Amino acid sequence: MNSDLNTANWPDPAPAGARRSVLAEDLHLDGLITSTGPVDVSGKVVGSISAPEVLIAQSGSLEGEALALKLTVLGTVTGTMSARSVTLAEGAKAEGDITYQQISIELNAE
Repeated sequence: MNSDLNTANWPDPAPAGARRSVLAEDLHLDGLITSTGPVDVSGKVVGSISAPEVLIAQSGSLEGEALALKLTVLGTVTGTMSARSVTLAEGAKAEGDITYQQISIELNAE
């Protein structure tokens, strides 16, 4: 983990009224996800996600790259994570490089 700042690559904040995109538990997506609004992942993504706010739910997983202003991991991420604010919640599993300005690692996160 490191705290190197690469803010030029972080997404812009979500515009007012931006709707939340939700990837359901039964969804498996291979590829690139780019959104100007928040993205919740309850299924499996193999690829990359770029959004102002990314939530990897407890049932969700990401194999690849997450780029966000705010990244919250409740599930599993394997790969590269870059966000202004990163939260690894209780029970989260994260493996890979993390670039952040602020990080919170809760008890029992790996």
